[in-house]
Amino acid sequence: MPRDFYPRKLEDIMQQWKEEHNAPAVLLKLAAEWAVKNNLFQGKPISVEEQCEREMRRVLQQQRYTDPQGRNPRTKLAVKIEYEGRQQTLWVDVRYDKPVLIETAFEQNHKRIENDVKRESMEVQSFNDNNKFGYQMKLFDYNLNPIANDARSSGVYDDTYDDGEFDAGE
Repeated sequence: MPRDFYPRKLEDIMQQWKEEHNAPAVLLKLAAEWAVKNNLFQGKPISVEEQCEREMRRVLQQQRYTDPQGRNPRTKLAVKIEYEGRQQTLWVDVRYDKPVLIETAFEQNHKRIENDVKRESMEVQSFNDNNKFGYQMKLFDYNLNPIANDARSSGVYDDTYDDGEFDAGE
């Protein structure tokens, strides 16, 4: 079976949902419910261990503490490591673990941010160059230093989104 078969199958299911519901875009929750109800998708149930791991990850991602300056940063940070021949995630505590681990976690997160900027910049430019409406979206200012400075001084940032919502997993 070709590697791209599964993504194509899911794309086909989403396209079918759009056509059946006369929708301009996909609402994933509704499309997934429809696909399962119509026997277009048969997933395998996750194990108790996988469920436990997901719930533990969610708890670790949400843990906060109040620092002496009154800010509420995350307590635990994820560090990707190679362990027993497999990529694993090590969760480090910013209050107690060695600085080299904390620095690695921040460096890895910064690389993810850099990649997000590259991807979004390329996607916006592609949209501007190719959309059938001739619409030109404004290019974003990726100098995030003013935003970072504000967060450092105020300790405030929007953390209302679900960390797992956009995460492809491990």
